[in-house]
Amino acid sequence: MRIDIWSDIACPWCYLGLTRLAKALDGFEHASAVEVRLHSFQLDPTLPEHYDGSEAEYLAASKGLDLATVHQMTARVAEAAAPDGLRYDFDALVVANSRRAHRLLQLAGRTSEQTAWDLERALFAAHFTDGEDVGDTETLVRLATSVGLDADAAQPPPPHPCRDLTTIRVPAVPAAPAGGLGGRIASRPGGAPAPTGRPVHGVRLGRLSQSGRPRVHV
Repeated sequence: MRIDIWSDIACPWCYLGLTRLAKALDGFEHASAVEVRLHSFQLDPTLPEHYDGSEAEYLAASKGLDLATVHQMTARVAEAAAPDGLRYDFDALVVANSRRAHRLLQLAGRTSEQTAWDLERALFAAHFTDGEDVGDTETLVRLATSVGLDADAAQPPPPHPCRDLTTIRVPAVPAAPAGGLGGRIASRPGGAPAPTGRPVHGVRLGRLSQSGRPRVHV
């Protein structure tokens, strides 16, 4: 079975979804027969490299909401993530464009499947829990080396666009988080039904892991 995941480092629901997927696979006796394919998705490709305001200010401005409503939204997300052991600190969060982080994930994916998985979770934790700037070169290199990537290879990011970076809302993948099973979209944000018979484009098949762990692609 193949599971395709589209996610953005800037998406708190993506972090929660990947955490729950990892827990589910850890307890699944046939995990070795599961292939996980991680895809890059930017919720806001127009975001500057760095945003001077807070996460609440950014969300209020970009979504046309008042700050009180935004604080209620982020509080609900944090409450939903807490039972899974995730601590979201939206007050400390540094708003940054996630493109450089996605480019680094592409590098990790070319190194090994597990490295990509580990780096994505490290990036999520740095962004949502530790208040780190995931657009900062020093931060990215440190996170990359923590999962075994070479520091020189991790900086600077390549100048060309990421080969698997969805920056427009194509019909098959309208937003993140989104997932697919067997090459078809299986779930979409907000509980909207997936279109039937719509293939997932750009999917690369891979061999199943022999280690008993799911095989992960980026």
